[in-house]
Amino acid sequence: MVRLTSINIQDLKNNPYLVVIAILLNAITLSSQNYTSTIEQREKEYAKLEAQLEALTLEIDSFNLLRDLDRIKAIGLPSDNYLGYLGYYLEYSEEHEQALWTMHIINPRIQSKGVERTNDFRMDERITTKTAEEIDYFTYDAATDTHNGYGYDRGHLVPSADFRFSAKAMSDTYFYSNMSPQLPEFNREVWAELEDFGRKFVYKHNRPLAVVTIPIFDTNEKIAQSKTV
Repeated sequence: MVRLTSINIQDLKNNPYLVVIAILLNAITLSSQNYTSTIEQREKEYAKLEAQLEALTLEIDSFNLLRDLDRIKAIGLPSDNYLGYLGYYLEYSEEHEQALWTMHIINPRIQSKGVERTNDFRMDERITTKTAEEIDYFTYDAATDTHNGYGYDRGHLVPSADFRFSAKAMSDTYFYSNMSPQLPEFNREVWAELEDFGRKFVYKHNRPLAVVTIPIFDTNEKIAQSKTV
């Protein structure tokens, strides 16, 4: 490549074609600089628009969830002793250390997004008498750094997958107040199929579906030393 800085007057006299080459090289350099500057500017504008779109999407998701809560109340809740979360309601039973019932709506927006499971299981601080916690489902062996279960899954009453259009709403389903001890083969097969049935209805008809879940208790069965379910 001929560089403009390497061309002197004598070169130009001896080879007039170098004049044309020098002009072209200079023009290409200026053009490249202009394109680079334009690209950088457009990339900044694009990033700003992406941030605005994300903020608007979160706002739309929040309004959808609030509207669904209003729809649930319009249908009618099983009792007046309930707590409201982002997307669902439940009534907690201290005796059984889980909800007596839950109620939520599967929103058609689950078709447009795929938020990954948050898996942030935690106690529900809103329950003043304290909810179940990890120790009620698992014992921890510090020597082997392993969790040994009592043979039960932490089964969602309000499925987390029904809120995969909103990370915050999905996270709210991981409170232990929304968990029910379920045998693995039931939770991962029969219960999972039932949950999927509701979502398939929404996919097919593109309309919201209200879901009420009521566990059946056996008060004689214990899953942990400190809890009776």
